[in-house]
Amino acid sequence: MEAHDRDTFVFMRHYFRALLADPSSVLHRELRDNPSTATRAAHRFYSPSEPLLSFLFNDPRVAETLSIYQAVGEAMREELLRLSRDVSADDLFRDEGRWETSLFTGIAFFDHMVTSCLLGRIRSHM
Repeated sequence: MEAHDRDTFVFMRHYFRALLADPSSVLHRELRDNPSTATRAAHRFYSPSEPLLSFLFNDPRVAETLSIYQAVGEAMREELLRLSRDVSADDLFRDEGRWETSLFTGIAFFDHMVTSCLLGRIRSHM
């Protein structure tokens, strides 16, 4: 891995960890407010009012090039490990408050990512 690629990955890892940890972040807001998240309807393009999702998924090769699945997956894995040690996390996915959890938001993110890659005919392991 070249230094530039490594620096990009480290940045993305920290950036998405911070976005997932903050329920008021642009990532949480865009996923929560996106109509296809609620209906699970696939669509091809994101609007300019969703700058992060638009940047990553209107051309899914961007998400592929940035290996965004690794950064989000790593942050989710760390949260799962933390929760495995927290016995008070029983009702993590209750309807109210679910958007305040990084795992629920991460799952929604992966749903959007996989859908955009399928629609964009991306053949990588993303």
